Amino acid sequence: MPASKPYLGAPQLYTHFVHLDLDGWAYALDADHAVYAPGPYPFREEVYDLVPNPSAGPHAMKRALTGELRPTSVRLSPDCAHFSWGNEYVALYPHPAGAAARMHLATGTRGYVQPMWAVLDLDAGRAVLPDDIPVDLMEQAEVKTGRLLDLVARACAERDAGAKETTAVLHPLRPGRETEGVTR
Repeated sequence: MPASKPYLGAPQLYTHFVHLDLDGWAYALDADHAVYAPGPYPFREEVYDLVPNPSAGPHAMKRALTGELRPTSVRLSPDCAHFSWGNEYVALYPHPAGAAARMHLATGTRGYVQPMWAVLDLDAGRAVLPDDIPVDLMEQAEVKTGRLLDLVARACAERDAGAKETTAVLHPLRPGRETEGVTR
């Protein structure tokens, strides 16, 4: 469940930690279950119902598409690596303001991260950060939330150009995805 307002958690030890330089990368979508729909938050998932499946037995059920879409959370990671650094993943959730992002900021202490929820006001194109964010983490928070806003803008542009499914914003290093010629 996304935080209703920006929130800063207590610093915690993160075992799969890396301090990623802030230059030279953008966020990319890790999951391919998302499809596009209108609105400021572009990521949706198809809704399924369980229906009887008589061919598989009297009590068997199967999933059937309802034709509906609902906002869905997505996982993002830097486009310079894939399945590598847990502290660099971001979970993006639908939120009344547009989106909420759960992320970790690298602290100055090796292996420790600062968990943070930021709210993205997608209509205004700005991120709302926690009031109590430490000064030494502010640049990191601003850069990363700015890149989240950039990713959502790229997704909306792809959707507005007629795409129904996420393509351009998918992670270029995902297994099975052709990486030659992929640019950001």
